[in-house]
Amino acid sequence: MQEMDLTGSEAIAWAAKCLKIDLATGYPGMPCTGILDALKDITTPAEMEVDWAGNEKIALETAYGVSISGGRALTVQKMAGLNVCLDSLTIINLLGTSGGLVLAVGDVPGSIFSGNEQDSRVLGAFAEVPVLEPATPQEGFDLTVAAFLVSEKYSLPVLLRFSKEFAKAKATVRFEPNYDKRPAGETEIKRSFAPAFKRVEAHKKLHQKIAKISADFSGGGLNSVEGSGDKAVITSGYTYNKVKQALAAEGLSQECLLIKMATLNPLPETYLLKQLAGVQEVLAIEEVEPYLEEKVRNAVKKGDLEARVYGKTTGQVNWEGELSLEDIKLSLRWFGQPADRGAAINFEGAENQEAGNELPGFCDSCPYDYYFNQLKQYLQQSHTAAPLFAGGPGCSIYLEAPPYEMLDVKVSLGSSIAVACGLAKQQKYRPVVAITGDSAFFHSEVASLISASHQGADIIVLLVYNYTAGVTGRQPNPASGYDLRGNKKAAMDIARIVEACQVPYLRVIKGRDESRLRQAFDEAFRLRGTRVLILDDPCPMI
Repeated sequence: MQEMDLTGSEAIAWAAKCLKIDLATGYPGMPCTGILDALKDITTPAEMEVDWAGNEKIALETAYGVSISGGRALTVQKMAGLNVCLDSLTIINLLGTSGGLVLAVGDVPGSIFSGNEQDSRVLGAFAEVPVLEPATPQEGFDLTVAAFLVSEKYSLPVLLRFSKEFAKAKATVRFEPNYDKRPAGETEIKRSFAPAFKRVEAHKKLHQKIAKISADFSGGGLNSVEGSGDKAVITSGYTYNKVKQALAAEGLSQECLLIKMATLNPLPETYLLKQLAGVQEVLAIEEVEPYLEEKVRNAVKKGDLEARVYGKTTGQVNWEGELSLEDIKLSLRWFGQPADRGAAINFEGAENQEAGNELPGFCDSCPYDYYFNQLKQYLQQSHTAAPLFAGGPGCSIYLEAPPYEMLDVKVSLGSSIAVACGLAKQQKYRPVVAITGDSAFFHSEVASLISASHQGADIIVLLVYNYTAGVTGRQPNPASGYDLRGNKKAAMDIARIVEACQVPYLRVIKGRDESRLRQAFDEAFRLRGTRVLILDDPCPMI
């Protein structure tokens, strides 16, 4: 038995190492990045292939190829990345896996450095795949192992959901360092269901698998209960730690049951109904959506229990944002009162920690800072009509704040060119500018540029080539010239790729050549059609 102090991300990484998985891949983004960073440091290339993929869909599909060939694979992505690979995930669940396939998905309650708040438990249930969620680094290790074993037992991908607070939490983890590698053997590569009735049969078999997994989860010891009483608080993931702390602060630790659910889809109803027998009231405290609340309410109804279920939909738990300790205390204070208490709680006065500033500004000597200062000066001096700017996640988010204020629309990673195309169809008298970086370009902008060029979209694309994914921690992309481990790789030539998209106008500005930059701005704003400026200047932080 080995003992180490690990963060949640490191615990997942160590589990993957001890399981001797074959591939770890994904796409960077808080809070999932730390898993691959840790694997890079604790494994050798001979032990495991660890590298970033072009996007989350590519990562999952590559991992699936490894899985049906008998290997074990892990993908990491933040919650928005799960959306990107959902198309393939909802077919892989029917086709089945061979070697263990686990998707570690990091959610961001409170939406810091994320385009939205999203609850991956809901998407996991929608995709009809098992969902597990650890509360502590120890559970991070244990549930990663469990996820791979469930995947191999039932030939299904398994989603391991965690929050940003879990990813950075640190604690002592005890683990067995040597698990058996999955035995090599013959695997069935053919994974295509045609005609349609075979897909319907596969869907039926998927439901049968999910029912068996629910029975396994009911007796598997992954969930826990503590305390006693005729009231129960139910929670999951890192939120459990905050709930336990708040129960103690409010003097309620011995007054009610505390049920921690690690197996979230399928929810083990047999286990749950056993714990809720004799309980009069249930309070579901969770982030972000009322997932447990609604699942528990349905289970209580099916089991003919009398317990009343409260949570976000009934107004006793703050729905939006990351739950603070004060939020949870207010919920528990209400729950601890007699049954004739009032209904909804006003959370407006709760003392919450500041989420943090997403717009601290560019780093010193940042290429974005230089190029967009130059653009702002050019627009003022040339009296050009104020452009509309479409951007996306990444360094361009800082353009939203003063002194730039040059970001009108920001949707998702790789969306800027397509959004700009739509704007240009309606905004006939204002220039439309799409702002993208090299990582976003490879993630999902290439297809949009092909479409823009083909349709003759009247837009300017400013493609900042800074050789890295800056905001997420300066991870490499296909044009960086090196991989995750720092090994030299052939750099994809962005200019040649743009040329292949057959845009009518392309200029590459290397470094900070002010005269060439001003000339390119002049031409781009004077001409029509799809114009691309590649602004080539490495991030000073790499």
